[in-house]
Amino acid sequence: MEHAFSILMFCFAGALLLYGILLIATKDPGLIPRSDSAEMKDKKAYATQLGKIICATALAPLTSGLIAWNGQHFGYAIIMLVVGFVVCIWEGTKMIKKL
Repeated sequence: MEHAFSILMFCFAGALLLYGILLIATKDPGLIPRSDSAEMKDKKAYATQLGKIICATALAPLTSGLIAWNGQHFGYAIIMLVVGFVVCIWEGTKMIKKL
């Protein structure tokens, strides 16, 4: 039971990574929910860039799961998860605005 958080974070990171790789490989903006509401100059470049950002975002739960694996640093794992998501979203929005 002590590894439940880590296993959940590994699964979540894997799901994000698979979705990001799928976006990069297919370059299909149809895989992006509500893609019709976003202003995209180049839809394939937007899908690729978003896929890269999602792959980078997968590092937050992966790192958090690795920190919590030994069961002693659960607080640090939560802090890493929150800070990792905030940094990835912050940098991701700056990268998307450049498109």
